[in-house]
Amino acid sequence: MTESILRTSEFKWDPVNQVRCGVSVDSVTRLFAENPFEVVSMDLSEWKLEDQGGRAAVVHCDGIPNGFDWHRIPETLQGTLPVIVGIGNSRKFIIDGAHRIAKALVENRKTIWAVVLSEEQTRQCVRTGQMARFDRETG
Repeated sequence: MTESILRTSEFKWDPVNQVRCGVSVDSVTRLFAENPFEVVSMDLSEWKLEDQGGRAAVVHCDGIPNGFDWHRIPETLQGTLPVIVGIGNSRKFIIDGAHRIAKALVENRKTIWAVVLSEEQTRQCVRTGQMARFDRETG
């Protein structure tokens, strides 16, 4: 019996006008439409919650914080989209899904569904004119 592999094509990705480190979420989801990506069970042991000067943040062990608002944490992770993780200058960061990762960490989950882009794929999704910002924020 073969194990089923989840792909991004199995989810409905609504337009999201959001940019993290210069990377457009909409550009990422267009990339998914062109070529479905594998959805993986991402280990959360390298992620933690921190206070970043009075603002809550999810931080990868590499140290790129992604701020979030506690009141926007979903009640449940059931039925939510996989989180999207990018890589910039060899450092991981959340492109979309900080609230979902925060929820998983609060619940002491060990994994979460995720799509992890390579650095090349992440750079393809940087908005025009935002590459300097991308390198500054991920460098």
